[in-house]
Amino acid sequence: MENKNLNDDNDLVDRNAKRMKESSSKNLSVKKHQSQVHLAFIGAVGIVLGVFVDSILKLTNNLSTWVVIVIGLILMIATGLLLQNLSR
Repeated sequence: MENKNLNDDNDLVDRNAKRMKESSSKNLSVKKHQSQVHLAFIGAVGIVLGVFVDSILKLTNNLSTWVVIVIGLILMIATGLLLQNLSR
């Protein structure tokens, strides 16, 4: 009798373990997919920023230092104004 109860308990534990494993693997695949999408997006943004910075460097290669500084200040002011409008 005691051996039968022990087997029933073991079966119950095994069934619960299987259920938990199945539910966690489903949840893991969703999380894995989301993280892959996030990584792809971050990679695309990184490539675009790299190309942008490289093109800016090539553009400013022939300009004097003061011209580059003035362009940078103008871009910073424009960005500040755009961010101010965004918060309205």
